[in-house]
Amino acid sequence: MEGSARKVITVRSALIVKNKLEMPMELRLDSPSAPDKPVLLPAVMPGDSFAIPLHLTSWRLQARPKGTGVFFCKSPIHWTNVQKTSEVSSSKRDCHSMELDHSRFFRFCVAIKKENYPDYMPSSIFSDSAKQIFRQPGHTIYLLPTVVLCNLLPCELEFYVKGAPINGTLKPRKEAVLHTADTSQNIELGISLENFTHCKELLIPPGTQNYVVRMRLYDNNRRLLNLVIRIVGQAKGSLKIFISAPYWLINKTGLPLIFRQDNAKTDAAGQFEEHELARSLSPLLFCYADKEQPNLCTMRVGRGIHPEGMPGWCQAFSLDGGSGVRALKVIQQGNRPGLIYNIGIDVKKGRGRYMDTCMVTFAPRYLLD
Repeated sequence: MEGSARKVITVRSALIVKNKLEMPMELRLDSPSAPDKPVLLPAVMPGDSFAIPLHLTSWRLQARPKGTGVFFCKSPIHWTNVQKTSEVSSSKRDCHSMELDHSRFFRFCVAIKKENYPDYMPSSIFSDSAKQIFRQPGHTIYLLPTVVLCNLLPCELEFYVKGAPINGTLKPRKEAVLHTADTSQNIELGISLENFTHCKELLIPPGTQNYVVRMRLYDNNRRLLNLVIRIVGQAKGSLKIFISAPYWLINKTGLPLIFRQDNAKTDAAGQFEEHELARSLSPLLFCYADKEQPNLCTMRVGRGIHPEGMPGWCQAFSLDGGSGVRALKVIQQGNRPGLIYNIGIDVKKGRGRYMDTCMVTFAPRYLLD
C-alpha cells in the first residue's frame, strides 16, 4: 500500500525481555535435555527490549551484565509460573564473581508480567485424539535494579551503606544504582552533605514498600536537618529511594538572610558566619526541627550588611503555601532612624518527583526597571 495507507506489521515472539538496568545484559538459554549446548543471544542494551526466538521460549533463561566478570545467574528465569493475565511475579537474582573473591555480587530483580494474550491454544483445532492444552508464551520479563537512589536535593550528596562496601557521590537530579545491595537483608543507608557530616542511618528492612520517613542529619554545629526519604517498591526486591528536603529557601534578594523556626533557640541548620556576610547562591535546606514550637518561619538581615546596626526578626510566616511580604528592620545606633527591607515571599509546592518539597522564593518587594 502506498502513501498514508501503508502499514507495517511486526511479527515477533510474545516473550519479551526488557532491560531496565543501566548496562547491557547478556541472555543465555539452554535446553534441559542438552545443557552443554547453550545459545547466547545478543546483549540487550539499557532501555531496550528483545523478543526471545519462538523455538527457544521453552528453554531455561539466564542473564548477567556484559563485561563485568560475573557468571550468569544460577537460578533460571521461569515465565511459565505466571499464568493469570496482568499477574506479576518478581524475584531476586545473584550473579557471582568469576574471581576468587566470591563475596562480590551483581544483583538484579526479575519481574514477570502475563500480558493480555489467550491463556491457551484453542483445543478445537486438534482432533479428538490429539486434544491438548499448551501453555503459550505471552509474557514480559523486566530486568530491574535492586536499589536506586535518586537525589532530589539542589546540592551534591554522599551516600553509603553501613557494613557494606557501597558508597559514592550523587549530583543533583541524578540517580545511582546499587547493584550489590541486598534487599533481602536489612539495609542501613547513610547520607552526608556539605556542612552536614553526621547522620542517623536509616534502617530499611526487607519487604519495605511505599514508605515515607525522615532521616536526621546534623550540621557542624550539631543542628538538626530532617530529610524526606520516600521509598517506592517497583517490584518485590526492587526499591527506588527518593531523597528530598521539606523546604528549599531560595534567596533572590541580593541581601544576606538568616532563617530560623519561630521561637526556636538557634538559627536553622546549615547557616554559618559567612551567611551573615553575603547572600548564599544555593538554596538553604530547611525543616521544622523543634516539634515543641509552631511550624512557622522567621528571618532577619545578616549582621554583616550593617555592622553597627541591630537586625531584628520579622513577623513569623508559613512556608506551606501562598505569598506575602515581611518587613525586616535594622535598628541603628544613636538617634538615626531604623532601616526597613520589604521582602516578598512566594511559596510553590513541588510537583511530580518533587512532591515532598516546597520551594520558597524570597525577592525584593519592588524592582526599578
